[in-house]
Amino acid sequence: MFRSNDRGSSGLMLIAIVSVTMLAGLIVLSAARIVVSVTRAQAVVDQAARDAADTLSGRLPGYACERAQRHADNVQLELVSCGVSDLHARVTLRVTAGNWTGLVRAHAGPPPD
Repeated sequence: MFRSNDRGSSGLMLIAIVSVTMLAGLIVLSAARIVVSVTRAQAVVDQAARDAADTLSGRLPGYACERAQRHADNVQLELVSCGVSDLHARVTLRVTAGNWTGLVRAHAGPPPD
């Protein structure tokens, strides 16, 4: 008569499937957290660059890079660089999500002639 040696393996298989599913879920959640953080940071850097360019043109009072710094400070991001040339502003912010760190950049100013 044939006897199976697979007795008791269903519990181990269930543990393996649950573990892999949980790990995949954590990876998806981490990736989603990064995407949300980068999307929010991109919106902030875009607005900071627009306001900096508007400051250069005289539409807004103050100094261009100080205005960009205020945007970064409001959402607790680090202003990496702010450069101005003529009426153009280039702003770079550092975004961190968990252990991941990246940069978001924006450029604003009048269109070319």
